[in-house]
Parts: sequence; C-alpha cells; structure tokens
Amino acid sequence: MWQRWFCYVVTLAVAFIAPPRAGAIIAHVSNLCSAISSNATDVTLACTVTSNVSAGTSILIGFTSGDTGSETGISAGDSAGNPYTLDVVITRTAGGPVRTAILAAHNVAALTSGSSTVTVTFPSTSLCRAMAVHNYSSVALTNALDQTATGEGSSSAPATSATSTRLQADELLFAAFGNTTASTFTQGTNFTSRTSVITADCGTNRRISTEDQIVKVYGTDAGTGSYAATEQWSGAIATYRDVNPNRYWLGSCASDNWTDTACWSATSGGASGASAPNDAFVACNFDANSFAGTGETVNVNTTTAAHCGSLA
Repeated sequence: MWQRWFCYVVTLAVAFIAPPRAGAIIAHVSNLCSAISSNATDVTLACTVTSNVSAGTSILIGFTSGDTGSETGISAGDSAGNPYTLDVVITRTAGGPVRTAILAAHNVAALTSGSSTVTVTFPSTSLCRAMAVHNYSSVALTNALDQTATGEGSSSAPATSATSTRLQADELLFAAFGNTTASTFTQGTNFTSRTSVITADCGTNRRISTEDQIVKVYGTDAGTGSYAATEQWSGAIATYRDVNPNRYWLGSCASDNWTDTACWSATSGGASGASAPNDAFVACNFDANSFAGTGETVNVNTTTAAHCGSLA
C-alpha cells in the first residue's frame, strides 16, 4: 500500500506498468418500495420491492414512527436473508413523539421485483409508522458506514447537526426526516428528493421523507430541507463510502500541483474539480489522458496531504 509521499516533484512517463483500477461511482438505482401502518398492534411493516435488486448493491431504509419504546428495538430484514444494521436513530418526544431511523444492508443477495419483501420490526407503542426503501450501487461492500448525525425540533426548516469530517471524499449522503402532520417536505440544497410517504387514519399522522447527495470532496455534512408549515420533526443523516473511488491526474491543469483540485478528475479525462487524493481508500491513476507527452511533472507540493491506497 502506498503511504504518504515526501518527495516534491515526480517526473512521469506516459507508459504505465499497471492498468487503472476499475472505476466506481455511487448511484441511486431505484426507489424500491414504501409502506405505512395505522394499526396499534403492528410490530412489523413490510413492502414488496418494485424493481430487481442486483447482488452486491446496497439497500437503505428511512423509517419514522410515533413509538417511544426502545430505539435499539428497531431492526430490518428481507426475504433474501440479508443482514441489516440500525445505523442511526433519534426520537423527539416534545410535541411528538416522532422517531426517525436509517437502516442499511450492503453487498446484498439479489431481490426479485414483485415477490421479494423488505420488513422493518419495531416496538409497538403507537399507531403511525412509515418507511421508504432505496437501492444504491457502488457503495463499499464492507465497513460502508462512515459518519452520522441527527437533529430534532419544531420548525419549518428541519436540519441535522453536522457530521464529523468524512474519512473519504467520495461518499453517499443519505438523510431521512420524520414529521407529525401532513406538511410536505422539500429537499435541502444540493440534495435530491427520493420519497415522501405519509400515514393515514391514525390520529397524528407521520411522514417519512428521504433525500440523498453524492459528494466527491472531503467535508462535514448535514441533512437539510423545509416544510410548508411548522412541524414537529426529527431527522438523521448517514454517509457511506464509495466501493472503489478513483482519482485521475489531469496534466492540462495550470499548476501541476498535487493539492490543486483543477488537476484531478473522478474519471479518466473527465471534468476537473475532484478532491486531491489523501486517504487509503482512493486509487491514484495516471493514464493516457493524463499527459500530452513524456517528461511532464506532477508537483507533490505537500508532505502531509498526498496519500493513495494504490497507484496505477
């Protein structure tokens, strides 16, 4: 494994010994299904997937309820036997209650549209529950979860606190918000709205709203959005690592400096602006699109911020 580099100028030829590692960019594949419950005696909520789920992908669930029992009593499963984790959960008791949770399974066995089901199990202490289930590709197969954060309040502007700085630049941000009435949800800046589902006929209804964003620069993150009116709400965000992040050198950049984002792309010969590689997960690639000829230089202008998991 390549460790931190302490040289300052590297001269590279266009001929390479190792081929670039296959690229992988996280993508939302489909909204698989959603479900609601208005029965006080229910302890499970299930839905049948409406799209095939390929083996090796990830399933993320946003769940909300009015339950006040043990937060750790929430779990999930599916008809293929995939193991799920409860990645983050928060309960607002004042003015609610409204609980929001994110559950996930990675490197899953395949599910079949129209017959496979996803089920959430929970403590039964209220009438209203709702869930939304999503499929993503190219999330890390193991140790996918990176950072989480939560928030709760009474307002028309739901927002989680900020996560700690992500360990990887290329990640999926998945946020879920639960609220107590019928007010509609609008996704936050740079997020894409995925699903918004509301219960019915159970007194104070609950709505689950999910959103996501794919990022390629290091940073801290918060789930944000807005409601049409003041709501009692709780929200959570979880970040998940890319399975195989890549950085490609762009020799056409003006500075030739390692730390200059204008010199890096997430794809071969692609758009500039990707973060400079500095973690053990990323593959650094120098290929035929990186240089116009031999003798060009890469100026490693840092002794602390140049780190690759592999070099090709």
